[in-house]
Amino acid sequence: MRKMQVVGIWVKSVSSWVGVVLVAVAWIVVAGAGTPEASPATLWYAVLLGLCGFLVMTVTVQYGVTRMPIHRSAIILLFELVIGALSAMWLTNEVVLVREWIGGGMIIMAAVIAARIHAGETP
Repeated sequence: MRKMQVVGIWVKSVSSWVGVVLVAVAWIVVAGAGTPEASPATLWYAVLLGLCGFLVMTVTVQYGVTRMPIHRSAIILLFELVIGALSAMWLTNEVVLVREWIGGGMIIMAAVIAARIHAGETP
């Protein structure tokens, strides 16, 4: 039997945005880094991307993972790390270390194990 979600999608999304802002501000203070200089047009585009792009992305991810079993959503979210590392390797010629290959392999193996364990279950 599936349990009802107590926390709504918008609360989850706003919580993640507030968390990101708090961590970023804390890092700026701890690292002593100032904000970079940028033209007003660049700042406007950054705000526009943040409000539109990240809003849509966060809400759609929250919507999707709320409607699937936790074992599937956890593996999908972890698999993003593997895809990000492979993209960085392919697009920027970044060198992937052995421990990173091992970590990616562990994530893929977890996905395979979870898929086999839950193969007969209905969503």
